[in-house]
Order: sequence, then structure tokens, then C-alpha cells
Amino acid sequence: MITLNSIEQLANRLAELLTKLKDENEQLKKEAHSLRQKVSEKDLEHIREMKELQRTIERLERERMMLQKEKAQLDNQMKSVYDKLNALLPEQSEQGHNS
Repeated sequence: MITLNSIEQLANRLAELLTKLKDENEQLKKEAHSLRQKVSEKDLEHIREMKELQRTIERLERERMMLQKEKAQLDNQMKSVYDKLNALLPEQSEQGHNS
């Protein structure tokens, strides 16, 4: 037979279990909040790093284009010098072909 005392003991055990579950729930909420904050911070850090990477890529692209332009200018200057030097020695160039 179930006595009033055993019902009280069961009620006390259930109350302890509920208290324990509430405490655990609060702890888990705190941990979840902390993890959400960490994820938000990592997201912001990732965004900053991606922006920095994009700026670096843009800077390198500008440098590459500038170097290509400088190379083209140097190529044109070298061709101009070659053409001028070649124009100074047309007779030797023709004699070299006839030998």
C-alpha cells in the first residue's frame, strides 16, 4: 500500500529532479549564449579577413597592371633602339646576307 510518506518522498525526489533540470537548463542557455557570441565574433573576424584579402588582391592587381604597362613601354623602347641601331648599319646587314 502506498503511504502518504512514500508519496511525499516521491514528490521530494521529483522536486529535486526538477530543480536539477532547471539548473542544467539555465547552464545550457548560458553556454548556448556564449557559443553564439563566439560564433558572431568569428563571423566578424572572417568578414574583416575577407575584406583585407580583397584589398590585397585589388592592390596586387593594380601592381600587376602597372608592371604590364611598364613592360610594354620597355618593349617599345627596346624595339625603337633596335630599329635605330639597325637603320645605322643597313649595308653590313645586306653584306652579311650576301656572303
